[in-house]
Amino acid sequence: MKDENGNLDGYILHPCKLSRNGKARVDQDDIKEATTGSDSETVEYTVNIKMTPGGDKEWVAMTSGNTERTIAICMHDIVISAPNVRGAIKGGDTEISGFFIMTEASALAQILSIGNLRLPCAFVSIKKL
Repeated sequence: MKDENGNLDGYILHPCKLSRNGKARVDQDDIKEATTGSDSETVEYTVNIKMTPGGDKEWVAMTSGNTERTIAICMHDIVISAPNVRGAIKGGDTEISGFFIMTEASALAQILSIGNLRLPCAFVSIKKL
């Protein structure tokens, strides 16, 4: 919706489908390292994630079953990032991109490196338009 000045005014809601046991399929223990980087072609900042061998196996299964869908990355029941999956991600390395400024990419990388991702997510609002 728009406010009286024509600016977008609203929230984005991310409905999240939990696994059968209510826990995240991939959590912090599955992430070996998360760092920032940049895409030389688009000059966008990125978040680069290296998975552990066990994390890679689950990540491949999860991304294979969710091509062209959104995967929610949650912390304390709040969606902190919701990237779209372009295809199955194999090999243990993942890149999240999409209009990050350096501080956003750095904050997400830090959260993925040290945050607690084990809590399930629900309908939440994260971004004011």
